[in-house]
Amino acid sequence: RQDHRTDLYRYPAFGEYDRYLREILHQLPPQQSIIFFTGLTHWVYSEYGLVDYIPVPDRNHETPPHWSKDIYSKRPDPALAMVYDRRTFHARPRHYHHAFQETMRYGIGDSTYSEGHHDHLNQWMWQRLLWAPHTSVEEVVDEYARTWFGKDAAPLMAKAIFQLEKNLSAPLAENEGIDKFCQLVEKAGQAMPEKLMAKNHLWRQYMQKAILDKYCQLRLRRQLAIEKTSMSRLSSALEKDGLDAALQWCSEKLTQDIESSETKKLKAEADRLGRESDRIFGVRSEGLFNLKQDFIGLGWLEIQIEKARNAKNGKEKREITHQIVFYDSVDKGEFYDDAGNPNNSPHLVYGWPCYGDGYVSNTNRPSQRTGAFTTDERKGVTFEYKDIDTSEKYRVRLTLVRPLYAPRFAVFQTQKTQSIYADGLCLAKDLELPPAKSEFFEFDIPQELTRDGSLTIWFEKSKDIEEKTKTELTIWRNTGGWGTLVSEIWLLKR
Repeated sequence: RQDHRTDLYRYPAFGEYDRYLREILHQLPPQQSIIFFTGLTHWVYSEYGLVDYIPVPDRNHETPPHWSKDIYSKRPDPALAMVYDRRTFHARPRHYHHAFQETMRYGIGDSTYSEGHHDHLNQWMWQRLLWAPHTSVEEVVDEYARTWFGKDAAPLMAKAIFQLEKNLSAPLAENEGIDKFCQLVEKAGQAMPEKLMAKNHLWRQYMQKAILDKYCQLRLRRQLAIEKTSMSRLSSALEKDGLDAALQWCSEKLTQDIESSETKKLKAEADRLGRESDRIFGVRSEGLFNLKQDFIGLGWLEIQIEKARNAKNGKEKREITHQIVFYDSVDKGEFYDDAGNPNNSPHLVYGWPCYGDGYVSNTNRPSQRTGAFTTDERKGVTFEYKDIDTSEKYRVRLTLVRPLYAPRFAVFQTQKTQSIYADGLCLAKDLELPPAKSEFFEFDIPQELTRDGSLTIWFEKSKDIEEKTKTELTIWRNTGGWGTLVSEIWLLKR
C-alpha cells in the first residue's frame, strides 16, 4: 500500500516480516499488545500470497527493495493464475509455516481471516501453531492428513500437499510435479476406508485441483506445440516459397478444436467430483468453469495470419509474416524491450515493471498483457539508448494497451491518454491507449536527435491525474491507477 514504510523492509535481523513489527511495538505504549488478523485465504495478491504482479509504488514512488524475495520471486505460474480465482482451493504449508514463525512472536494471538473453505489446510495449520508454535511443518501436515484422510492414506496425502505447494509457482508446461500430485492424491483415495471416503468432500477437492491442473498443463502444451509448428512453417515459407500455403495451413491449425480425448476425460472427471463435493458439503472447484484460456496469445497469432492472408500484395504479406516470425528479434544497432518483464527490458531506466491491474484481452501476446508503468510522477516511463548508429534514421514502434476495470474501480480510473517525447520533442500529444486489445504505434525519430549516438524516450501522464485531490489520488493509486503505461518498445532503423 502507498502508506507502507518501505524503509522497514530492509531487514538487519530475522527477515522481511520482522522489522516492521518491531518498529510498531517500539512506537506503541509499552502496555499495548498486537493481536493479528492474518489473511490466509487467497493464493495470490494477499498478505502472504504469491505475487502475481509487482506492488504499486508508495506515495514517495518507492517499492520494497529488489532483494525482497517473498515479494519478487514467489510468483504464481501465469497459466494457473489465469484459470483460478483468488479464492481457489490450495495449500501452502511451508511458506505459511515460515510466515508464522517470523510474525507471531510479536503478538499475543490471532483471529485469522477467511473467505471460504478453499484455505482449509492453511487455516488448520495456523490454529495448531497458535497452540504449539514450535511444531514442525511436517508434524502439522502429518496430523492434518491423519485427521482428514485416515492413517493409511496420510503419508500419501502429506506428500501430495507439499507437492501442491510447489506446483502453484513451478513453470506449468514442464512441471513433472503435476502428474506426481495427481498420482499421490489418487493413491491416497484408494487407501482410505470406504466409510471415510463416502462423505469426504476434502479429498474430492484435492482431486479436482489435481485433475484441473493436469488439464491446464495439457492445454498449455498443446498451444505451445501449435505455435511452434506454425512458426516453423512460416519461417520456412519466408526462406523458400509457398507463403500462401503456409498461411492457409496455419489458419486451419489455429481454428481447430484444441480439446483432445484426454482433456475431455479429465474435465468430465473433475465435473463428476465437483458435483459430489457440492452434494456433500456445498463446495467445488471454480476452475472447471474457466478453462477456455488462451495462455500464450494464439488469438493474436490468428489475427495476424488473417491480416497477412488479406494483404494487398505480396510485399505487404511478407512484411506481416516477417513480423510474426521475428517478433522480438532486432538487427545490430536496433533495440527491443519487453517493458513488463524486468529481465528483458535493458533500456528501461524509470518505471515499475509488471503492471497487472484491470483486464486486458487474453488474445494479446503475453508480452502485450503487462507493461512498465508510473503513477502520478511528472516524468513517466523512460527508456535510454546509447551506441546508436549515427548514420541511420530511426523509428520507434510501441505496443500500447490500457486495462478495463471492474465497475467498482472504473469510477476512479478515468485516464485514457498519455504523451510521448523523444529528447524533448513531442511525438504524440494525449495519445489514447486502446482498451483491452493491444495495438502498434510507430513514429519517425528526426535524425538530428540521434546524431550524438544516444536517445531518451519518455512518456507523460494526462492532465486528468494532475487535477486529482490528495484523497482522490490515494483512492486512485490503491485501485490500480496508472499515469503512463508501455507494454513493448522497439527502436528500429527506418
